[in-house]
Amino acid sequence: KGLEALATMNMLQMAGRAGRRGMDTSGNCVVVMTPFEGENEAATILTNEIEPIVSQFSPSYSLTVNLISRGAGQLRVAR
Repeated sequence: KGLEALATMNMLQMAGRAGRRGMDTSGNCVVVMTPFEGENEAATILTNEIEPIVSQFSPSYSLTVNLISRGAGQLRVAR
């Protein structure tokens, strides 16, 4: 398949993790140009629109039964 450019959403998620959790109020993210792309490609990755997030969560019957049993029959345990 070869090399693919990083998706904008993935780049922003990684950049958003810059800094030390719970210790820093801000962080720095450095984008380094490689032989595989230039400054125009980097700018495109940073400025493209973000694709919508699609949930991969699919509740099952067993999940429902487990939540009800943990809550002694009360559905508010999942809140």
